Amino acid sequence: MHIHDGNIHPSTDFDHDLYCQADGLLGATLDWTTSVGPLGAHVEELKARGVVRAASPGFTLAMNGTHPNHDMVLHTSDITFAGDVVSAEGDCWAVRLHGAHARRDPKTVAPDRQAWCETSRHALDRVFAALRDGVPELAVRHGKEWGLAPARESLAPYGEAFPSFWPNRYPPVQRPGTFLFMGEIYTPRVDHQEVVFSFKEAPSRAIERAIETETRRLLDQAFDQSVATT
Repeated sequence: MHIHDGNIHPSTDFDHDLYCQADGLLGATLDWTTSVGPLGAHVEELKARGVVRAASPGFTLAMNGTHPNHDMVLHTSDITFAGDVVSAEGDCWAVRLHGAHARRDPKTVAPDRQAWCETSRHALDRVFAALRDGVPELAVRHGKEWGLAPARESLAPYGEAFPSFWPNRYPPVQRPGTFLFMGEIYTPRVDHQEVVFSFKEAPSRAIERAIETETRRLLDQAFDQSVATT
């Protein structure tokens, strides 16, 4: 809420950027823009005097135009999820849960994304279990074929120490070291999920497509199996 003329109006003009840090389920379902990496790369935690956690990313939301004049409260009370663990990692893989569509009105999104709203509100447990249990199995089964290699350091959060690339967005990085496949995996029922694998060298496009296919199959099977058993 803010006041411009000494009076509290039901609505008012906004021209503000809001910032916050959030982890767990709140961070995974926050429909704000996320920083590329931890804020410690740009902010000194000591000088911030407790306001900023250097090891964590940040979120920002631009509010422009006329909006209801009230405080914004961030919560997860309307999202079904057991526990607060939303990421997992091994020596050559990592996954991180996302469910930003939990905060969107299905009537305001494209028809092919309306199912994402329902899944993000009520089935994130199923999504996370599929990735947490299925991705390490893929790493074991296809590790040699895909050329996976242990990362030099923790994959979460993903720092600038790794040459990395996003399939279909940027060309593979052509320099030695550990390479990361950082894919946003999604299906007609599941919003973009973050899946990471580390390699000895930049994988071919054929391997990237195989990873995308296998990880999407994990999500499809999680829902198909639940339907079959109910």
